Amino acid sequence: MARLTSPLTVLRTMMILVVIGSAAILPGCDEKAGADVAPATIAGKKFFLEIVADNDSRMKGLMHRDHIDDDGGMIFVFPFPDRQAFWMGNCEVDMDILYLDSSGRVVSTAEMKKERPRGPDETEQQYDARMPRYPSRFAAQFAIEVQAGMVKRLGVKAGDLVQFDHEGLKKRAK
Repeated sequence: MARLTSPLTVLRTMMILVVIGSAAILPGCDEKAGADVAPATIAGKKFFLEIVADNDSRMKGLMHRDHIDDDGGMIFVFPFPDRQAFWMGNCEVDMDILYLDSSGRVVSTAEMKKERPRGPDETEQQYDARMPRYPSRFAAQFAIEVQAGMVKRLGVKAGDLVQFDHEGLKKRAK
């Protein structure tokens, strides 16, 4: 004998299925991507990188931070490709840097070491002058800073493609 189901039960069941189906296609709760964070995949590993796309933010970078998450870091976006050079003034942790061309291809990498803080008898100009520079060697439109040792752990090398929304980020550069 067939059992009849009320329209209200059918409607409730459909609503539950819609909610479950929607949850399956939405990003997971642990996703960190947002307006100021760009997801990126480097050598198969997913990262959530803080977006830095203007001069003031680029100058500050990761200064005064004492930690970089294993899947975190920062992506610097420049208005156009050019030779770049970073330094570690006021940085409290070692980090790796990847320089990328306009298509997201790695042009060079470097291991950047924290420097001793500015001394009491040292001017800002003296402090800046003693900072080693880490140049891109080739034109780069993006730079990514990640946890120290990450480039070696992942085996990243020049020519590798980093996956992220490079066209969208270029539009944000100032």
